[in-house]
Amino acid sequence: MTNLCIKKLEEKSFFKPQEKRPIMLENLRSIFSKMELSEKETRILSSVFASLAKKG
Repeated sequence: MTNLCIKKLEEKSFFKPQEKRPIMLENLRSIFSKMELSEKETRILSSVFASLAKKG
């Protein structure tokens, strides 16, 4: 889940300025590690990210 989120954020040039990228990644990983999602919740969230990433 975390990797999908990071990939989509990188595609959108979210990590600006680049020197803040490491701490931003650390914060995102921390957020996701605290989440205790069921398999169903993980699929739903993955679908949300995929929908947000679609162009159009």
